[in-house]
Amino acid sequence: MNFAGRDSLEKKSSQKPPSVRECLRALATPLHYLKGVGPKRAAQLESLGLKTVEDLLYHLPFRYEDRREIAKVSQAVLGREVSFVGRLAALQRRYVPRRRGQILLATLQDDTGSIDLVWYRAPAFLANGLARGQTLLVHGKVERSLQARLRLVHPDFEIVDYEEDLQLKRILPVYLRSAGLPLSFMRKYTAQALAAYRGYVPDGLPATIVARHGLMSITEALGELHEPPLEADVRAFNEASSVAHRTIIFDELFYLQLGLSLRRKSRSQTAAIHLGASRGPLSARMRELLPFKL
Repeated sequence: MNFAGRDSLEKKSSQKPPSVRECLRALATPLHYLKGVGPKRAAQLESLGLKTVEDLLYHLPFRYEDRREIAKVSQAVLGREVSFVGRLAALQRRYVPRRRGQILLATLQDDTGSIDLVWYRAPAFLANGLARGQTLLVHGKVERSLQARLRLVHPDFEIVDYEEDLQLKRILPVYLRSAGLPLSFMRKYTAQALAAYRGYVPDGLPATIVARHGLMSITEALGELHEPPLEADVRAFNEASSVAHRTIIFDELFYLQLGLSLRRKSRSQTAAIHLGASRGPLSARMRELLPFKL
C-alpha cells in the first residue's frame, strides 16, 4: 500500500463514528441528491414510496438472477434462463406503425453459434446505445421464434470488455420498479446509496443477541442483499432465508416488540380515569333499562 493510501486509511479509522443525529440526517437525504437521479427519476422512485436514501437502502430485491455460469450459445436450452457473452454480429431497427414504436432486432454470436435478440418498442436510449461489433453480456429466457431460431426476448444486457471475464460472473438483484425505470438504473442508484451511506446505518441490536441467533450487522446484511457475494446460496436468497434476510427480519421484529413494550410500560404508569359510583337520577334510569340486575 502506498503512503497516501495508508494515511487515508488511518485517518478514516481514527474518525469517530457518526452520532445518531448525523445518521438520521444522512439517511433522510432526498434521492434527487444521488448522482444521476434527476427530477424525472426521483418522481419514478417516489411512486414506489422511495423518497430518501433510507427508503432506497431498505427497498430490498424480491428475486436474484444467478449469472455465475456464462454458457456458450451452442448450450442454449429452450425455456431456460441463461447468460451468454458474444459479439453483436447484426443489428436492425424496424419501425412498426401498429405498435407505434420500433423493434430492435440483433444477433449475438460467439465461437459456437449465434442467437437472436429482440426488443419490442425499444426506447431511444437502448437503440442508440448499441452498435455492431460490440461485445455484450446478455441474460434472458431462451425461446423459439416463428422461424424456428432460438432467441432472447427483452434480454438484460451490458456492454463489456471480454477480457474481464471473471468480473462478469455475479449474482444480480431484481427490484420492484415503476414503469419506465430500467432495472439497471435501480441497481446503479442502490449501489451508489450503499457506497456513500452504508456507514450511517445504525446497528442497534445488542451484540449478545446477534451472536446468540447467528445474525450479522445490519450494514453487512444490507450489503449482501444488494450485492450478493459470489459464494452466496442463491436458493436461500430467493427464499428469503439467508442470514442477511433473517437479520433484517429479526431487526424489524425486535424494534416492533421494543416499541410495544415501551407503550405498555407507558400506559401502566399513567393514572386511569376514576369512575366513581353515581347515585343520581340518570344512574337510576340506566339501571332500570338493563334486562338484568347488577
